Amino acid sequence: MKYSMQSIAQQCPFSGGRSVYIARAILHEYFPEMVYNDEDLCTAEGLMRKKNENNQVLSNKLLISPNPANELVNIIYYNDKDPIVSTILYSMEGKILKTQNNILPIAVKDLSPGLYIFNCITNNGNVLTSKLTILK
Repeated sequence: MKYSMQSIAQQCPFSGGRSVYIARAILHEYFPEMVYNDEDLCTAEGLMRKKNENNQVLSNKLLISPNPANELVNIIYYNDKDPIVSTILYSMEGKILKTQNNILPIAVKDLSPGLYIFNCITNNGNVLTSKLTILK
């Protein structure tokens, strides 16, 4: 599928990843007046919910992006009061494949195609789980 630079720039960064920011930077050189409202874009894609009157987020959704992946994945989780402090990647058999004490991009290019499970542990000890598909 072919995308135009503008259609990439108008995606929610949670789903489009780093390419959204790259497209926006390139377009900004030619159209500096362009403004993107990520809250509205992500809400329209169902990845965020509007903030309530007390300015607190109503959703604590964990997002692995891109998914499916083949080289790097980002973990996106919005909760300032309970941030993710570590991640564990499991095979479907329950074998621990990777652990990481931050949520920087995680290299997955060494993994075989298939389905994997991410557990993300927050500062308060909550465990968030998401599936990851690897395609090559």
